[in-house]
Amino acid sequence: MVRFVMLLAIGMFLVVSAPVTAGSQGKSLFERLGGKDAITAVVERFATAQLDDKRIAKFYTHTEISKWKGHLVTLICKATGGPCAYAGRSMSKAHARRNISDEEFNWTAEHLVSALDYFKVPAKEKSEVVAIFVSLKEEVVGQ
Repeated sequence: MVRFVMLLAIGMFLVVSAPVTAGSQGKSLFERLGGKDAITAVVERFATAQLDDKRIAKFYTHTEISKWKGHLVTLICKATGGPCAYAGRSMSKAHARRNISDEEFNWTAEHLVSALDYFKVPAKEKSEVVAIFVSLKEEVVGQ
């Protein structure tokens, strides 16, 4: 957990302090990540890690996995400035009565960071994705 909090703090510093370079000027996070195909690849790796993790796999027992992955892709696509229209439930409704703890949320965040690292997502973009994920914590934890 300490590692995640430190990563988040460093990431937020990078997002706030990083200068915009000519190569990324005007591009959305969606474009800088590589578009929908790149997001789909990260989601696939992330989802597999979630399902393989005995500590949190219990949350997916009654989940239609392909539908869940599709919602994740469109949610991330939209949240990063892409052309997708998210039609899933709100985060608080999707996580209602699951009683997800801070620790379980952090394990999930570690899987996300690991998937981003696997695909060598640059630090600035990784930090922006993690910041989006963390912004949803209040809607997910304890619901």
